[in-house]
Amino acid sequence: MQYIQPRPPSSIVAALYTARDLGCDLAILHGPSGCSFKHARLLEEDGLRVLTTSLGDNEFIFGGGQEALERVLQYAEETFAPTRIAVIGTCVSMIIGEDMEAAIRDSEITTPPAIAMDIHAGFRENIDGVMAALRPAADAGWISEEELGRQKRLLDGANAVERARGAACKPYIEPSRGDLKHVVAGRLLECIRAGKKGMVIMNAKKETAYMFADVLVAVHASSPDADMQYYANLSDLGLAKVRRDAKNIRDGLKAQGIDPVMTGGAG
Repeated sequence: MQYIQPRPPSSIVAALYTARDLGCDLAILHGPSGCSFKHARLLEEDGLRVLTTSLGDNEFIFGGGQEALERVLQYAEETFAPTRIAVIGTCVSMIIGEDMEAAIRDSEITTPPAIAMDIHAGFRENIDGVMAALRPAADAGWISEEELGRQKRLLDGANAVERARGAACKPYIEPSRGDLKHVVAGRLLECIRAGKKGMVIMNAKKETAYMFADVLVAVHASSPDADMQYYANLSDLGLAKVRRDAKNIRDGLKAQGIDPVMTGGAG
């Protein structure tokens, strides 16, 4: 099926977020300075410093991209002393045939390990950006082959759900804001106060779980004695940052008297 609606995020952005989740503290986008600008700057709030080789028309036409990448790698090591670097490709680096692994090798950086994520935005599925990040990470020993396989199964499953019921189920889907939160919350309180049994299921993942964990806290605070079962997608599996976030949220829930059943992450 060909989709004629935008679908988030691009595979380059997906690779950036995966680099963060792998524990990289510095990423270099090998392309124009404006590529993935918004996400790159937002990720700095998560501790991932993002640099760019700022390729321009000179490099597009006459070459020189590898030298630019070598210079940025050297600058990154000297200035920021990173512990783990990801060099992430873009459409430009793919089109002009950049060898990012050669640039890493020829830059002669010595302090941090660095891997090349050979990616561009021309894939139909954004999970390709995630896999382009995870495969070299597994080759470098940052994650196990078992974890790589588990991630691949989960991503394939997520794609199947998106095609069946999500943003890829039709060629075009009208934008929608969904249900109004205050209406849903009001109906939920009515059910709780009527003594009905219920389940609170948090299926959010990664950093979005911080926001949706508040729903569990609010339901529990509104009626601590209600007959409620709590479930949360916070199992202790996954990439480094995902596990750390899950633990933070689990600890916060337990401090509020909530001990949810752990779900998610199987495979």
